[in-house]
Amino acid sequence: MQDPNTLVIHLTKPGGYFLQALTYPTSYVVEKSVADKFGTGWTDHLAGQGGDGPFMVKSYSHTTGIKLVPNTHYYGSKPQLAEVDYLPFKDRQTSYNAYQANQNDYSDIPLAQVASIKTGKDFVQTPALTIFYVGMNFLVKPLDNIKVRQAFALAVNRDVLNQAAWHGAYIPSCHIVPQGMPGYNSNLTCPAGTTTKGDVAKAKQLFTQGLQEEGMTVATFPNITYTYPTQSPEAAAQATTLVQMWKTALGVTINASAKSQNSMYTLESQTTKHTGPLQMWSGGWGADYADPQDWITLQFGDNQPYNEFNFGDNNGNAQQIA
Repeated sequence: MQDPNTLVIHLTKPGGYFLQALTYPTSYVVEKSVADKFGTGWTDHLAGQGGDGPFMVKSYSHTTGIKLVPNTHYYGSKPQLAEVDYLPFKDRQTSYNAYQANQNDYSDIPLAQVASIKTGKDFVQTPALTIFYVGMNFLVKPLDNIKVRQAFALAVNRDVLNQAAWHGAYIPSCHIVPQGMPGYNSNLTCPAGTTTKGDVAKAKQLFTQGLQEEGMTVATFPNITYTYPTQSPEAAAQATTLVQMWKTALGVTINASAKSQNSMYTLESQTTKHTGPLQMWSGGWGADYADPQDWITLQFGDNQPYNEFNFGDNNGNAQQIA
């Protein structure tokens, strides 16, 4: 501390993303006296204290939600809202039912109802800084071959998948850094310069070439499992659609296995630096802060805990890691 109002941080090396990274919750300012008094349960005792933003906590309950009121001590412009109430709902449908009954002012929409609701005057669609993808373990044969991975990618028509599984709620993409994030490159394409519609002919060509390089054929293709979370019928529909697209384009049958979301997190963590338990799986990443480093380094950097794909580990040190 330079003085009671100034915190000085010295970096060991330049980091252009550093200021953006400070917006992550781990850098939030916490009232020390509150944390010291209540220990690990301090977040249950924030009413009237502990905040440094434009709003402060009026009340908080694990069952009824949280109520915020303007913070009279805030240094900036004062909020124009007298109170903001965050209400907990078990799912989108329950929230939307409450919205229709004028019990709340905002609600996410159940995906199955997007098509019928999106024509309404109160419908607002805002792209999210989130990407969903099929993860492939680079240490699993023959997924360590780039041509095989590209073949699986090109066998998928993302436009059809979005409609068949997700009711058109998402924006098909071939990017890892999403549109709207600094560093997004609109000139990037899908593998082999294709679009989100895929290219079955190119997929077959690359698949044959990749298998030949691995000493395999379609007939000797090993058992590969695609794992997905059980949280929604849409995730199951995506699994069914993907398996069928891969079967049609590549002639191989990929197994599908459903796991709870908590199990998925555990399996992903266990897969880092290993050939399993995951081989192919449904994954995703949402923005933590506004810098592409949050996407590229944290997911694909060497020895990064979130590099569950083992990106780069199949080159040179794969044998040692496996």
